[in-house]
Amino acid sequence: MQITIAIKHSTFRHVSLLFKTVHTYMVKLMKKKKVKTRTTRSQCQSAHRRTRDEKRIYLQQVKGLIH
Repeated sequence: MQITIAIKHSTFRHVSLLFKTVHTYMVKLMKKKKVKTRTTRSQCQSAHRRTRDEKRIYLQQVKGLIH
């Protein structure tokens, strides 16, 4: 009985942490979109370039090219 409760609690913590991580990531993305829509043209281009570079770096990290 104790093991079952511990497993359920552990699973709940993992799911809760995963949800919090996904929620934080989505909030970041939404903030980026809002910033891009309310800036001047040159600022928008620099924001676009920054997000494009961040995507490139992230993909390189995922593929294991950068640590």
